Amino acid sequence: MGAVNLGRGDDVAKFETRDVRLAASLMAVGIPPAGAEPVRIITQANRSGEARQFYFEEVSECGAHKTRALVAAWREGLAWIEANENHPFAAAMAAHMNHRDLLDYVKRGVAQVVMQKGKAVAMLPVNASADLEAKILGRFE
Repeated sequence: MGAVNLGRGDDVAKFETRDVRLAASLMAVGIPPAGAEPVRIITQANRSGEARQFYFEEVSECGAHKTRALVAAWREGLAWIEANENHPFAAAMAAHMNHRDLLDYVKRGVAQVVMQKGKAVAMLPVNASADLEAKILGRFE
């Protein structure tokens, strides 16, 4: 679920990740970003694109949640959510899993085109065959 490092070797942050979903989930349960630079945008010479590195403290602001334990839960995934369904981090994890899965589903979908003739309306796949189009639109007449 993304790159995770525990500790940068300095006292600015105790945890870092490039996984934006994990970062958002940690923040949802009150894990504060660390230091004066809680996110870095990293580019490399001779490479296109950029990466974002997020830095976090070890414990939530309320003191109830430890970052390392939440990262372990994140790695465990669905099994942890099912075993801890009332935990606020489980809700954050599930939301991000659903978001990811929903985007994957939408990407596999076929675009539809709306066609209207008089008061009748039909939806056809954009890549519909001429035969299907004639069959559907023929019902309008």
